[in-house]
Amino acid sequence: MSRSGARLLVIVREFIAFAGVGAIATASHYAVLVVAVQLAGVDALSASTIGVLVGAIVGYVLNYTVTFKSDAVHLRAIPRYAVAVLIGAGVNYLTLSAILRHFEVHYLIAQFVATAIVLSWNFAVARVWVYRSR
Repeated sequence: MSRSGARLLVIVREFIAFAGVGAIATASHYAVLVVAVQLAGVDALSASTIGVLVGAIVGYVLNYTVTFKSDAVHLRAIPRYAVAVLIGAGVNYLTLSAILRHFEVHYLIAQFVATAIVLSWNFAVARVWVYRSR
């Protein structure tokens, strides 16, 4: 197999693992969202933001150890991850806010759309910046 073919396979494997980890992190995010809205009466935007943070912690640990098998120093990777998560959370917030403001859809449908938009950002920045070894 050519070097570029092997590299492509690595990227595909990482994306599949990233998507799996993302599903687990997103399930954590959505669980917090639903519990906060349905049981605690928190508004959807605030609950989603809290859920993003919970999902971010789950995502960091699993992506570091499973997806990218990183050996990046945590003191370097965590601040980068925090920046990426804050930007992703901002994109999530703005997308969710715009959808809820302009369309009459259930908050979970709006959150699904926002999640889909943020996915590509998260993978690209995680792969090329957050978990990259020196």
